[in-house]
Amino acid sequence: MINSQIPFNQLPFLRNRLDSSLSGIERTEMTCLRQLEYLNGYLDGILDEQVQEFLEILHLADFRHSLDLEREPIALHRLMEGYCSENALKDPQLQSALNYLSWYREVRSLSLDQLAPGYLRLIRKGADSNRERKEITVKSYFTNLTLYTAPQGNTVLQPLRLELDSFLKDISSQDSLTSLAIIHFHIRTLAPFNDFNGFVARAYNMLSLRLIGLNYDFIPLSWAITKRKEQYQSLIRQCISENNLEAWVRFMHEVAESAAHRLYIQLKSMLKLKRKLKDQLLKYTIYDFPEELVGVLMKQPYIKTAHLTSALGCHRHTAYTYLNHLVAMGILIEKTSGREKLYLHKELFDLIND
Repeated sequence: MINSQIPFNQLPFLRNRLDSSLSGIERTEMTCLRQLEYLNGYLDGILDEQVQEFLEILHLADFRHSLDLEREPIALHRLMEGYCSENALKDPQLQSALNYLSWYREVRSLSLDQLAPGYLRLIRKGADSNRERKEITVKSYFTNLTLYTAPQGNTVLQPLRLELDSFLKDISSQDSLTSLAIIHFHIRTLAPFNDFNGFVARAYNMLSLRLIGLNYDFIPLSWAITKRKEQYQSLIRQCISENNLEAWVRFMHEVAESAAHRLYIQLKSMLKLKRKLKDQLLKYTIYDFPEELVGVLMKQPYIKTAHLTSALGCHRHTAYTYLNHLVAMGILIEKTSGREKLYLHKELFDLIND
């Protein structure tokens, strides 16, 4: 029966997983690495100071998919509006998303040996304590039946958790996509925290891209997994019952390849949109717009007057004049958020939401 429990307390140690040989994964790993290296080369070749800002809003958009995987969906409009407007911060889910982005900025500057679960569990307040007795289950997204129940009881959890924590502090053996995939699997099946174990695993995978020599730490991994989310869940049960992680590792290689390709397409489209905006403002307006205005329009989908006054050093009246002209051109759409007036750059939003 699907809803019957697997003998969860027989979960192997992480080192035993990594020491076991896996056949048939070399091809998917090499294909994924080629795509990641292609993206890496593309990022190296972009001489645009705004790329990091592009990555940040794409990362925030991907967090929506991570919340969906954790069964706490949030609308992208709400997420992007909250990123811009202080009036939108009364939503606890939204605040969690913005806290996550702030946390990610912080840990990006840390050395990799500081990314052990002891630090990763700070992702979300209220969900940061080590689990002892709480039952954590992996369920089917379609039927809601339990596919897997994580280990229970402190006597079982403690040695597994200590071994995982110790292993993640030793970064020397985490330098391949396969080992990162197995670590992801182990965090999810061990479920060492009270909540968001899947999210912790995905965040660690992204941050650890630096371990395999890449110069960035974000790909839309949650988006790629969401496209195959039922397989993401059911593979846990399959791999544990068969004591074979080969299918899981191949799956993670494939989703990482898909995520890297999507990021390349999105960045390429964003730079194309930026060039288009420059041409529109240069050729089809009566105003001599400052060059920095395009950067403001591309920084985030929702824009407010304060963004222009800060970036351009102009008066509020001048900022309103620019914004109203952009609305008349059809580039921005005016919207009210609480007491604030926001302006939606719909073409940028649609690109992020595509």
